[in-house]
Amino acid sequence: MTGSVRRAKARISSILDDRSLDHDQRVARLVRMHEDARDEQRAATESGMGIDNGEAGETMRQVEIALDRIGSGADDIPSKGAASL
Repeated sequence: MTGSVRRAKARISSILDDRSLDHDQRVARLVRMHEDARDEQRAATESGMGIDNGEAGETMRQVEIALDRIGSGADDIPSKGAASL
């Protein structure tokens, strides 16, 4: 596991453990984290400058697992596929 994936997992744990956040706030923060990772992955694959080493994909997967754990899921993540640009 790389450093960025470890940091992502720590951030996810922090969000899940933060008792000052209600369910909707946790979901919103996790969804934002997923969107950021997706944007990072897209930038890496679309530009000749970036290297897609799978870290963003792993971060997205970890966020999806966390969303499932709190009773949410992929339905909470807005679609940003090529057709929605």
